[in-house]
Amino acid sequence: MSLRQVRRLAALFVCVVAASALLSAQAAETVFVTRTGSKYHRAGCSSLRSSSIPMPLEEASVKYQPCKICKPPVLEATAATPTPASASSIATPTAAPQAKAVESDRCQATTKKGTQCSRKAKAGSRYCWQHGG
Repeated sequence: MSLRQVRRLAALFVCVVAASALLSAQAAETVFVTRTGSKYHRAGCSSLRSSSIPMPLEEASVKYQPCKICKPPVLEATAATPTPASASSIATPTAAPQAKAVESDRCQATTKKGTQCSRKAKAGSRYCWQHGG
């Protein structure tokens, strides 16, 4: 085996390890639920005043819907499932609100506390004036 082949194998190995680390990091992310609610939330969401029960994102996404206020992360597999259904449907107005939900008016930056920024994002950007919009 030449040095060039060894380097290619090493680069391939690094790519595989990095991809698996990304997938496990996404699945290991913790979100919060309440005793009586039907949504999962980010830490610091105003809906978590009464109770907050930590739960892995993977488990929460099966039983609960994401909160519309704090917009917690969504598993890729969960997000990818509705796309083919909306693409196969004939009505296009269904697809437009989904795109708008992804491009919310709220800044997508995370503050030092770990909560989502409360400012409004600039037009055509995901971030407010302070976070690079």
